[in-house]
Amino acid sequence: MKNSRKRKLKEVMAVWICLLLFVIAGSSGYAADRDSMSIMSIDASSNVSLNISSGTAKAQCSVRGDVGKVTKISITMYLQKYKSGGYSTVKTWSGSKSSYIYKLQGSKNVAKGTYRIKAKITCYKGKTSETSYKYSAVKKCS
Repeated sequence: MKNSRKRKLKEVMAVWICLLLFVIAGSSGYAADRDSMSIMSIDASSNVSLNISSGTAKAQCSVRGDVGKVTKISITMYLQKYKSGGYSTVKTWSGSKSSYIYKLQGSKNVAKGTYRIKAKITCYKGKTSETSYKYSAVKKCS
């Protein structure tokens, strides 16, 4: 009877160890986000910001990829104003650079209202590309 209990205990422990290893292996596959959102498997991080002062909206999107993994970055920023029912685009800026680092900036005079930046970010690794969208914090112009 004692041998039967020992064998059962060994089987239960083996199952628990396998489950633990499975959980550890599954959770270590992805690094933590670098700034609230990891862009993609190509390994890049981004920051999108909007500041409004004295009726001028200043937008910026910075993207930094891993050296040797990101070969080109394209950014399109949409300055969007909130209107009943959703956001509509009032200004667009776009650009690209063959590099692993790129920053796009733009400014526009704006009227009273609530605004945000929607950024479309495409990172390339050779001919392979991945696209992601990121949003700035919402800002008000009064």
